[in-house]
Amino acid sequence: MIVGHVSLFVIAVLVLMLQRRVPETGYGFLPTREEWRIGAIHYLWFVVLGLPLALALKATHLIAPRPLWVLGGTFLAFLWFASLSEEFLFRGVLQRWVEDWTGNLPWALILTSVAFGLIHYWFRGWRWVPVATILGYLCGRARIQAGGIRAGVVTHALVVT
Repeated sequence: MIVGHVSLFVIAVLVLMLQRRVPETGYGFLPTREEWRIGAIHYLWFVVLGLPLALALKATHLIAPRPLWVLGGTFLAFLWFASLSEEFLFRGVLQRWVEDWTGNLPWALILTSVAFGLIHYWFRGWRWVPVATILGYLCGRARIQAGGIRAGVVTHALVVT
């Protein structure tokens, strides 16, 4: 499953960047110090806005702390696989396209965030949609502020971990 996901994602990135000539997205595996900072700030915003909503909607629940090696492995897996692929497609490609089509940065951010929330319906049903929409909004803001997707990837990976 993981090999298939990674292979399909690499093919999609290559097609979008080389064939479709998607403008620079900031795609990469190693965020800069500034991208870490921006991503961490947006993560803290999620803790303030998204976590209480997720708990209130019973979309998630608190669990016992995990060993550091489990947290580290989970974080790196999400940083380099799930978060990177979702942020590339939603923030790097879709948000940029909507910005170009509408000429309106705030609307592009909102529309892309709602689409991101709706795509997560399968994950845990309707309860997860508003939570994922908030996450999408914060990742989109991080991308705008940093000028590339890696700050949003950091936010996304921290939230999921």
